[in-house]
Amino acid sequence: MRQCNEHEKQSEQFKSCNELRDFLKHERTVQDLSVSCRAVVTTFAEALVGKEKYLGNHIRMYTTNCMDSETTSPVESQNSIVKEKLGISGKMDIHKGIEKIADNTNRTIQRQKEEALRLLNLANMASRSPTKDIMIPKSQAIADGNFDCRNRYRLVKAGENEWWCWNFARDKAEYAWPWNAIPQFVRVRKVTRTIYNRQTFLRCDCGYYDRIGIPCGHIFRLVNCMSMEMFHIRHWKVYDAHYGDKTRLGSLMIQAQVCTLLYYLVSTLQVYLYVTNYSLLQTIHIKLNL
Repeated sequence: MRQCNEHEKQSEQFKSCNELRDFLKHERTVQDLSVSCRAVVTTFAEALVGKEKYLGNHIRMYTTNCMDSETTSPVESQNSIVKEKLGISGKMDIHKGIEKIADNTNRTIQRQKEEALRLLNLANMASRSPTKDIMIPKSQAIADGNFDCRNRYRLVKAGENEWWCWNFARDKAEYAWPWNAIPQFVRVRKVTRTIYNRQTFLRCDCGYYDRIGIPCGHIFRLVNCMSMEMFHIRHWKVYDAHYGDKTRLGSLMIQAQVCTLLYYLVSTLQVYLYVTNYSLLQTIHIKLNL
């Protein structure tokens, strides 16, 4: 699956596929792998080329909030649930199928709601971040990992509102076979600062925040801190617990999501850090006693 995640341009994907073909013909590869194994890998690699629009990293690189998605096709996502999980097929009566889908949707929403309410009262003992009791544990763990690796990167200021960030070091294990035969793309990331409505926004061209809604290691290398404003609102515990509620807090969650979308549109369809309205944050802080 590294073939799907490494490339950031179509040309890189084609080059990666060609490198894989050469790798399978390498003398050491022929010696270590059987004919059938190499045939299976070749077939899989060719299939990836045909599924470029669904699996290509360069296509979903800036797709917003695709954190846990395995494909860019919504049809495939629905098929996975309807056919595999619910067992619905073309032979089933349409009314029964729709009823089954609706029941599953309601149960899923209720289960997620109950889990979110339980999380509100759970303390996160696995993190020392100031946001540990505000963010969903999974999201906090990802952010902590990015924050801990921030010092691996080199950083230089290239302009008034631009920084370059990179890490060309390789692990010792990557110098051994077969990892030394796998191409590694050397990246220099660009972090830019934009000021809009007297608020500062940071964006890294790695697209991590666009896809995940959590700051990348390049951003952490620059700011060297972590706060709740740096996360997309969907990572807040209170969002899942109270979104859509017929309460003041539920309305604030919806309003905050709208503010996030507006900033997304204003910034030329580019998601920036600190996307949450500060006055709205203050209201939520008071409501939650944060």
